[in-house]
Amino acid sequence: MERDCLFEEGEIKALGKIVDISKWQGTIDFAKFATEADMAIVRVQYGSSTEDIKHKEYEAGLKANGVPFGAYAYARFVSVADAKVEAQDFLARADAATKFYVVDVEELTCPASEVVAATQAFIDVLRSAGKKAGLYTGHSFYKTYNMGAVDADFVWIPRYQTNDDGTIHQYVPDMPCDLWQYSQNGRIAGVAGAVDLNTLNGEKSLDWFTGKVSASITEPTAVGDVKVYPYVKITADVWMHSSPDFEVSTRVRVLKAGEIYKNYGENNGLIGIGGGYVSAKYVENTNQVATTTSDVWTHSTPDTDVASRVKVLSAGTSWKIYAETSNNMFKVGGEYVSKSYMTIN
Repeated sequence: MERDCLFEEGEIKALGKIVDISKWQGTIDFAKFATEADMAIVRVQYGSSTEDIKHKEYEAGLKANGVPFGAYAYARFVSVADAKVEAQDFLARADAATKFYVVDVEELTCPASEVVAATQAFIDVLRSAGKKAGLYTGHSFYKTYNMGAVDADFVWIPRYQTNDDGTIHQYVPDMPCDLWQYSQNGRIAGVAGAVDLNTLNGEKSLDWFTGKVSASITEPTAVGDVKVYPYVKITADVWMHSSPDFEVSTRVRVLKAGEIYKNYGENNGLIGIGGGYVSAKYVENTNQVATTTSDVWTHSTPDTDVASRVKVLSAGTSWKIYAETSNNMFKVGGEYVSKSYMTIN
């Protein structure tokens, strides 16, 4: 999956602290863990024969402290049929509060010619149960065994720097992925030893993983019957889409960092800017500057009634414009002025 934001080479956008945990983390103080963790991914099993002895304890601790979590199963299947069995065991063991499921394929335990098909069979079992299903696999394993041919809801790839000190770095995975495991030597409150740390690396937001995404539109502010559209500034070169999605096929043109647009509302993590949509991750609230073309009254409400007049702005003076209304007025601080008497600089 391609990013929408046109990053410079080597630039990283680190989002959130995401930790995967297994029995090797021992006893965890989840009250402390929750102060730093945005999301956890819990190992549930090591093949069908070995259930992680700590996963139930971890799941209970995460739920008690409000940390959303997914689950992963380390694959040991020897065939396509065995992969289906492992997936069913995984489903039976994982907690009902699990937000998403991952099959972890790091080594060949079946013939190389079957690994893609077996992995797909595992994922298909998860999907048939209505689960969000992802693939974790090694950076070199992905390339060697054509794991890009697996159809998963998301892909999770590890890649570390030589001096792995637990910090994020520039060595992002070579292949498209949605989660990047950037360290196996991280630290987090509540765990005595090292942990794996991850970050988002695609278009999928943290809310996509935790199930909080809503496709409903967040409408602009309304003042009476008048809508008020705040301005937003583009923070990085980013694609505009013709519809509220991140599909390559809906890309229209590149918006440049620093450009300013009206915000017509949010839909599924994208901001409507008039004529298209842009990822909410790459905009920030801002204001315009406009100059009065003549002496003009400001109003306490977005109308031109005499009763709502507040003060006169002198001709030729410049003012910050924080928003624009649906009835052609600018918001100047907490007051409103007719657009007819101002020109945006």
